[in-house]
Amino acid sequence: MFVVQMKSEISALTSEPSFYYVRQNRLWRYVNDSCTHAVNIVNGSEHAPGTEQFPLQLILDEKPSGIDKGTWKWHGTKLIYQFGSANNSGIYYDCRLSDGGHSLVTFLQRPTTPPLFCALVTLHGFEHDRF
Repeated sequence: MFVVQMKSEISALTSEPSFYYVRQNRLWRYVNDSCTHAVNIVNGSEHAPGTEQFPLQLILDEKPSGIDKGTWKWHGTKLIYQFGSANNSGIYYDCRLSDGGHSLVTFLQRPTTPPLFCALVTLHGFEHDRF
């Protein structure tokens, strides 16, 4: 198990990075010694604006849920999500929502144009310490 400091926050963009780790092919957010959150992948229900694809959305929850057949892994410092033989190449999009919030999404097949109101981001781990 590794603890990794991420530059980008999944639930909300903040100045303080959170700690994430991959264990048994799942991604987890470390909150404190008695609390961790699962990073779940769920199918988007609408096309991403400006694309013809349905995104996969990253959601924080207290328990694992969503798509459970995928695998999280590190490729160097870059965080990759893989499902079967397809993967997201470590590309994520920080999308602005109509209520002013943000949503982090990814695709298993990179769209030819980025989704509207979204910025391309990659998630990197800079500290790899035994947890």
